[in-house]
Amino acid sequence: MIRPVALACMVLSLAGCASRAMRSESAPAADLGFVASGGASGGLDLAWSGTDTIVKGRRVDVAGTVQSARSLIRTASLTIEVDEVDVAAKAAEQLATEVGGYVESRQTSEETRGYLVLRVPADALDGALDRLAALGDVDHREVGATDVTGQLADLEARLTNDKALRDRLRALLERATDVKDVLAVEEQLTRLQTAIDTAEGTLKRMREQVALSQVTVRLERREILGPLGYLGYGLYWIGKKLFILSD
Repeated sequence: MIRPVALACMVLSLAGCASRAMRSESAPAADLGFVASGGASGGLDLAWSGTDTIVKGRRVDVAGTVQSARSLIRTASLTIEVDEVDVAAKAAEQLATEVGGYVESRQTSEETRGYLVLRVPADALDGALDRLAALGDVDHREVGATDVTGQLADLEARLTNDKALRDRLRALLERATDVKDVLAVEEQLTRLQTAIDTAEGTLKRMREQVALSQVTVRLERREILGPLGYLGYGLYWIGKKLFILSD
């Protein structure tokens, strides 16, 4: 029978193991399970001790894959002046579908303004922006990026450690016979599972944001002058030329 005092010690010990595992993120290669050796060219060979992968001068993760690419959340916004808002909005929606994305939201106001939020694959963002710009006259275009490589790595490491601790607590629960012990372990498991679910949701959302860039499109109908409008513009032009011969 596992007594409450012994149980508390075991839980604290498991938490300590998780904490040390988290600290190992910044530990030397040898502490992470890498084997270092000198290559013929004088470079450093790092081999993951659990696989046969050897990569010179580059970091190898626990799966034996090279980590070189950055994870970027790219976003863009466009303000376009068009002849017909509804026609341009439908063309933008079709474009998003054609490149493998989708329409996240769409709003129109009295056929004079339109607001769309599109999701397009990150590798197709630049081409999609050029095609959207061709719908009319671009008043504003902006593209930005946020590097989330470190955040993703931290979340993945935290999930790995939390899941390992969860498995140990489950094994401990199977051996517990005292009611107090069972309740104590179940409480820890509930808290840990909540943290795991939250981290998994955040990780999934961030990966989706990296894979699919958000594009905000504002459509504004181009002003069309009526007869009086053209007359007023003509009078303005004539009056301007009376005072200014050339700009």
